[in-house]
Amino acid sequence: MKTQTRSNVTKGILWMLASAIGFAVMNSLVKLAGDLPIFQKMFFRNFIAMLITFLAMRREGVRLRPERGNEWHMFLRCFSGLLGMIGNYYALDRMLVSDVTVIVKLSPFFTLLFSALILKEDFRPPHLLFMILAFAGSALVAKPQLDFTAMLPVLAAFMTAVTSGISYTYVRSLQQHGEDRNRIIFTFSATSCLFCIPFAVAGYQPMTGKQLLCLIFVGVSASVGQIGMTNAYRYAASRELSTADYSQVFFAAVLGFILFGQLPDRYSVIGYFIIIAAVLGNSIYSASLEEKKKRKELSAGAS
Repeated sequence: MKTQTRSNVTKGILWMLASAIGFAVMNSLVKLAGDLPIFQKMFFRNFIAMLITFLAMRREGVRLRPERGNEWHMFLRCFSGLLGMIGNYYALDRMLVSDVTVIVKLSPFFTLLFSALILKEDFRPPHLLFMILAFAGSALVAKPQLDFTAMLPVLAAFMTAVTSGISYTYVRSLQQHGEDRNRIIFTFSATSCLFCIPFAVAGYQPMTGKQLLCLIFVGVSASVGQIGMTNAYRYAASRELSTADYSQVFFAAVLGFILFGQLPDRYSVIGYFIIIAAVLGNSIYSASLEEKKKRKELSAGAS
């Protein structure tokens, strides 16, 4: 039993590393595609993910329509996810890839916060303390200044973290209500494509072969990231995957240096460590609460 459990954790970590590489490559390719309209980039990212998940659903016999009663939460998942993607792509065009990645990785705190508000899950004082610590680290990355125009990309990255937290909360709710994971991804991708089409057509900008290739692989790498994350959580709990998940910051920094010659300054690096430490600490604390809850339920059942 222990060998099987250890094997599952190893599989989960490997899938999460694949996910981290996929999303890091996606972010780098979005930037490498150059000065193209955001909605043009977003269309390619979502169209390819839509095709891949559609084929997976056909193979597994999953219908397109959400389960009855899940429609409103599915809409909110799509709407918040779409806002997050707009903010992410806007920030990537104007900031270091690693800086955007680490700010967006604040999303677990917002997932906790919105899960408490929407799903009535636990949110305790230590969660708040870890959240404050993470925001202190993010201030070192963002380097706040009075120039609103200069701060706009940073605010866009923070908006992505917030809306991702909302989005993950509704994904959690949908899964609790029996929604198929591939259908959640498909619905989000299809909705995003439909939203992007009029803006992409109106502001269409001719692309070079290199740009087209970049955008095609944006969709492929995003799908690798999503599939990797989905499979990772099949095999292991979040507390066992959080370190592997944060390897995305490392991959983003390496790709940023190789492709764009980007090097984060010392304050950003210190901020990275503070944010990662805060999120890992929060994850360990949440895991300990979950373990205590399970032990309490088991003892109550035994008595």
